[in-house]
Amino acid sequence: VQPLDESAGTFLMVTRQTNVNRIADAVSRAFPVKVNLDLGAGTTMTAAEVENALHRQAKDMDETILEKATVQPTDSPGKFLMLTRQDSRDIISRVLDKAFPQSENTIETPVTYTIETDLIVNNAVRRALGAKLDTLTSLKPICMTAEPITDEFISRKTYLSESRGGVYLKFDFGAGQAETVARLKKRLEQSRYKSEFEKYGHNQFVWFPPDNGTVTEETRLNGIELAVISDDVIYEGENEEWTSFTTNENERFSEVFKWQTSLPRVTQIDPSVGRKSMNEAMIAMVISLLGIVVYIWVRFGNMRFGMAAVAALVHDVSIAMGLVAASAWLADTPVGIALGIRDFKIDLPMIAAFLTVIGYSLNDTIVVFDRIRENRGKLATLSLNIINDSINQTISRTLLTSMTTLIVLMVMYVWGGAGLRSFNYVMIIGVIVGTYSSIGIAAPLLYGAKAEPGKSGSKPRKK
Repeated sequence: VQPLDESAGTFLMVTRQTNVNRIADAVSRAFPVKVNLDLGAGTTMTAAEVENALHRQAKDMDETILEKATVQPTDSPGKFLMLTRQDSRDIISRVLDKAFPQSENTIETPVTYTIETDLIVNNAVRRALGAKLDTLTSLKPICMTAEPITDEFISRKTYLSESRGGVYLKFDFGAGQAETVARLKKRLEQSRYKSEFEKYGHNQFVWFPPDNGTVTEETRLNGIELAVISDDVIYEGENEEWTSFTTNENERFSEVFKWQTSLPRVTQIDPSVGRKSMNEAMIAMVISLLGIVVYIWVRFGNMRFGMAAVAALVHDVSIAMGLVAASAWLADTPVGIALGIRDFKIDLPMIAAFLTVIGYSLNDTIVVFDRIRENRGKLATLSLNIINDSINQTISRTLLTSMTTLIVLMVMYVWGGAGLRSFNYVMIIGVIVGTYSSIGIAAPLLYGAKAEPGKSGSKPRKK
């Protein structure tokens, strides 16, 4: 370890360890999170008793990291130093509040604590990547105005007419602090679902740029205006209920704009692990395709049935993957914008879609194959007439099933939300491609197939 700037606490560590995840883990162990606990000078608890109380509560709440936290005494009565690797301030606060409630006889004053997190690895990554990281930092907000939205106030700010009876809040951000409109939207939207903001309730709000000016997604704002509406509190003059509501919303949005996120961990997957996973996936895929060939071979009495089914599967998946790759180009075209196509990436929902397409296509193909086997009867060789008649007999069923499935998928694609769009995109392509591949690819490949000795088809159906 070499000093780079000792006054700023910056050091350079040189090591031959190439696994970034192990380095991060070692650093986090060496520099844990510090919590300064103040139980009051009148407490009779020792450091060991505080540690045991903390461990019991952490175990009850299934917080395994805090079960390993240590507590040390300090020179000041009733004050302790807690060391932990848990970097979530919200989790630490919840466990401490439960472990040391004010109703305990041993605690005469409210428990107070400060949490100090020395995120050495996170800070290094932040310095290296800068604005490329999608993390939130404190905007150091200052509440400039908190006023009821009355008719007189609306006459000055007409854009607040839909928020009559609510409270108007105006925040300025600290010196040098600014945020884009897109990131402010993201911050406000995420705050609706974060547990640390649940204590403030879920009153509806509308936000505006200063003086409702015209902005774009990339416009940087030095402040923001909000109109908060409550179903329970409507302004009818200053009273205790209104004061409490105003104070609550002021604190809520102050915390939202102070909210900052950090990198939870630094992770790197070694290339050898990736190669091993890829090889295992390839082996599993080959074995599954061989299993399909063998099963259909035994079921229909000829290997060509199995090979034709696998050929249709490869065709369907290849077309679907090709159009996923093409989505990056289509997303910026007028057609792609009209159809809601984005630059889709292969993720877990999309992998699930590919597997579903394989199952759907295989099932559809076997339905056609089963009719071909029935129509072949005792004939030794499949003719074009048998294949054509079988396709004609099953095509109505195939198209009706596919159309019914497509209706559901299209509704989900349009109104199912962004999280399901990639799944539905692959499924729509797979159903369309799988329908014609069963009829136009798999079935024709059976032409000339001969029944193997002792494995003749079933008797012809009576018409």
